[in-house]
Amino acid sequence: MPLTDRELARMESAGQAQLSLFDAPRKTRRVTVPGVAETSRDAADKAEAAAGSQMAAVLDVIRAAGERGATADEVEAAMGICSGASSARINRLAELRKIWKNGDRRITRRGGTAYVWRAVIK
Repeated sequence: MPLTDRELARMESAGQAQLSLFDAPRKTRRVTVPGVAETSRDAADKAEAAAGSQMAAVLDVIRAAGERGATADEVEAAMGICSGASSARINRLAELRKIWKNGDRRITRRGGTAYVWRAVIK
């Protein structure tokens, strides 16, 4: 549970303000700066649009793989994107039931194994 301002002040006055690794962080208050919210919203809108188009491209790569399907590693290689981006888009596509994994796995470029994803056929 996060510390309250009162608890933190009490600890500071007692010389115990050092939090341990397991103490919850102090609650923070959001500061509102005029004009910042607008630019933040604009940035969020642009990021959402980019993620949507990237998700469509990931789906296209998986569809193009046909029955063979594609691993996240293969999607990354085909699109030139990082693993964080491909995993996020693949997970979202799976949530939307646009793709599925049947349990098959293939070797990745790094020598590990990865699930094979296939597009849902409508």
